[in-house]
Amino acid sequence: MLLFEVNALNGFRQILEKLRENILEVEPTADITRQNEILENVFKRSLPKIVDDFIEGSKEQRYITLNDNAFLEQEFVARLKRRWHESFDLLRFFTIVSLEIVEGIGENSDSYYVDGQKNLFVILLKLHARSIQVAREIHVLMSNGYADGALSRWRTLHEICVILKFIFENGENTAIMYTDFIIVESSKEIATYSDKVEILGFKAVEKSVEDDFAAEIIRLKNKYGNDFIKDYGWTNQVLLRKEDRNFTGVEKSVGLDWLRPFYKWACNPTHGGAKTAFAPVGLYQVIHALPLKF
Repeated sequence: MLLFEVNALNGFRQILEKLRENILEVEPTADITRQNEILENVFKRSLPKIVDDFIEGSKEQRYITLNDNAFLEQEFVARLKRRWHESFDLLRFFTIVSLEIVEGIGENSDSYYVDGQKNLFVILLKLHARSIQVAREIHVLMSNGYADGALSRWRTLHEICVILKFIFENGENTAIMYTDFIIVESSKEIATYSDKVEILGFKAVEKSVEDDFAAEIIRLKNKYGNDFIKDYGWTNQVLLRKEDRNFTGVEKSVGLDWLRPFYKWACNPTHGGAKTAFAPVGLYQVIHALPLKF
């Protein structure tokens, strides 16, 4: 532990001890539960000032701490790259080649899409480009030691690949429905935002905007049926059973459900389940640095 961190912790302990002494002077019979209750109320009121004082007081040591941590991180990354550089380089090379391919297709788009399938072409091209971006994010995370973050981004990459394959196999109409579903997702986002806008203290969505989206939702219901506005409603003309209209159903329909065990595993660092804390992939250094004594 760095000297700055030790001093900060010692200073915090001294503040707590002094506060407990003051509490006992005022309430000699206060037990530990009562003391903690009073301390909690004090810190709630004082936290902004404590943070400001901490930031101001740490200026002298801040850059020393940053430089020390940067050195440790650079050492770790160097060891990582020495061990895995061939794999990292291969992934990086693959993303560069993929990007060059998609750029070439985009620049000569008129030569690639068939008449009557322009929406299909555009969606596939955009999803391909998005997958390259995510793959590059995975490379950055892995090559810097963030294995859990990389695994989480692989989950996103898998989702993109599944959706891309589903749209490709089911053609222009599915591509149009997928695009139209943007209205549904945006409408839900607006509804959620409007529900919390007062708490957030942000500007409310104009009523004319809400009315426009409401009219669009009605239009889409009339065009595709009421189920269209539900989750994965854009698949309802391919996945005829309602219970199949989810990511698992889409994944199975394109034959990529054999990756389900890996997808399930990748959900752990993405969400806040118990395995996030107790079975991380790449938090060895952080977890083993925690001074747990019990």
